[in-house]
Amino acid sequence: MAGHTTRSLVISDGSLAALVACAAVRESLIASGADEKTPRPIVLFTPVGDETNHARRVAIEKHAKLYELDMVDATADLRGPGAHGVTGGGLHQTLALITATYQAAALGCDQVVWPVQIGGQSPDLESVARVIDRSVLVTRLASLDGVDHGRPAIRIETPYADLSDRQLADLAIDINAPIEQVWWWNAAQSGKSEQAARELERWFPVLQSLGWSPSNKKAASAG
Repeated sequence: MAGHTTRSLVISDGSLAALVACAAVRESLIASGADEKTPRPIVLFTPVGDETNHARRVAIEKHAKLYELDMVDATADLRGPGAHGVTGGGLHQTLALITATYQAAALGCDQVVWPVQIGGQSPDLESVARVIDRSVLVTRLASLDGVDHGRPAIRIETPYADLSDRQLADLAIDINAPIEQVWWWNAAQSGKSEQAARELERWFPVLQSLGWSPSNKKAASAG
């Protein structure tokens, strides 16, 4: 369609993968030659249903502002298809991904970015395959209702599913993503979130090994 620019929606839980995804859709928009009249990409806040929700929302608000994205709340309980990817089990994940995709279509989006990352030093291939299969099947399901929602070609992308922690961290550094704006950064330093502390323990050594250091030197002791 002449003059049409793909509008993307990023499912986000405020993680490193979600931050990278926000940067990527912004860069893609700029590369497409879009102007001020072009609808901005959307970042979808997906609460995970625990005490980390506030920290995640604060992080996502920062990501949206930094990359000039629109931010919306999920229309339903979307615990499951956040960037962490495995919470809630297969059924919950599938239903939540369907909900997010249909919401994206209603918002005029042609692409859903699901920044799920299995992670680790060497991602489990079976888990990666399930993520990809799930995204393909939900894409097909959503396309069946294209006449209703107006986005028959909507698709789900999982660009980071097979990346190791080191590969994702390297990508984040390469694009100069503000890593200190992920949800767990400040939450870990406050000492009030065990989940955030685990994420810091997971990512900080990897980032340091790639030559990254925080602008806030107070956090260096965490490594």
